[in-house]
Amino acid sequence: MFELCDSQKLWLNIISGVLSSLVVPYIVWLVSKKRFPEKFEWWLIIILLLTAIAMASISAAAETKLCDEIHITKIVCDSTRGDRGSTEVVTLQNLDNHSIDLDGWKLCDYQNKHCYQFQHVKLPEQARIELWTTIGSDTQDTLFWNSRSAIWDDGDDTATLLDKKARLIDELLCPPLPTPTITPSPTFTLTPSSTPTVTPSSTPTFTPTFTQTATTTATFTPTTTSVALIIPRTGPTYDPLQGVTAICKDGSYSYSKHRSGTCAHHGGVKRWINKPKN
Repeated sequence: MFELCDSQKLWLNIISGVLSSLVVPYIVWLVSKKRFPEKFEWWLIIILLLTAIAMASISAAAETKLCDEIHITKIVCDSTRGDRGSTEVVTLQNLDNHSIDLDGWKLCDYQNKHCYQFQHVKLPEQARIELWTTIGSDTQDTLFWNSRSAIWDDGDDTATLLDKKARLIDELLCPPLPTPTITPSPTFTLTPSSTPTVTPSSTPTFTPTFTQTATTTATFTPTTTSVALIIPRTGPTYDPLQGVTAICKDGSYSYSKHRSGTCAHHGGVKRWINKPKN
């Protein structure tokens, strides 16, 4: 299914209406004059009617898309560090071949409904503009929300860009919090020292009637047991969203490398995770 933006659909409908307004009155005029059209006139009437019908059908069948190619290309969410949003910033870029007037547009925190409204801002073609959460003075390519608290929560917020008609232009999910790296402890083996061998000797006994010499040697060999203390290793945590580009509206993951066609058979994109550049 192909897509047309609002202005393209409008022009198709206008041209279709103009052609119909030319052909239908002409046919009525011919009927009123009881005049049979010439061969050339027949071909002209047929071509104009088919063109008008085709344009109207294309306009009705095409999916509607937004004409303004402006995207949220980057979002930095650092509120969990307790910096009150001083490092939070959202970057917008105009990818269209003409400047876009952002007057009346809004950039909103989807979860908490905090919204920043652009005023008297025009973004030139292929230009970028940054919106910082903290307090500051606006420049041509840098804007400030002037908020004394953080807006974007790491891994739990989505920045949504709405035009002045409250239509969704683009959205981008805050990157998830980094997974801490756990270094496994080394394994230690404890080996006790062996007990030395003791060999006692008996003292010979002498009597007046006989002499007896007895020597008894006893050998003791202790058993040595090695005890190993093994500390289990802890592996790194698996990231379930590694390689995922977007989360579709039916809950499935998309690994698409291009924005166009992402989640086309799964109800569309619900949230972007790692948004492709084009």
